[in-house]
Amino acid sequence: MMDILVSLLIALIVGLGIGGGGFFVIYLTLCLNYPQLIAQGTNLTFFLISGISSLFVHVKRRRLFVKELIPIIAVSVPATILGSSLANNVDPKIPTMGLSVFLTINGIISLIKVIKKFKYSKK
Repeated sequence: MMDILVSLLIALIVGLGIGGGGFFVIYLTLCLNYPQLIAQGTNLTFFLISGISSLFVHVKRRRLFVKELIPIIAVSVPATILGSSLANNVDPKIPTMGLSVFLTINGIISLIKVIKKFKYSKK
């Protein structure tokens, strides 16, 4: 039951565009003891499904910008294929460390933005 609730909560966060993939990987690795690469692959599959479902809402509200999507897709498809082949040939600790560094940097950047926004809103 807890797995369903966590999945629904993360799907809601992803659907809103906030980003919840990092939380899902953390949940899978720490709470369910998934190996890192399996957790990341599960996260990508989960994100794809929840992203497609939220796509319908964005299309309906006309918030989909095709001009911006084309270069993103053109770069992300080859990068995904390359990353997948590299992930199968490296020590599993490397993706774990990479994700940890990425989440840490992302968290620091988000925190700095919130602090700056808070400072300017008080003036």
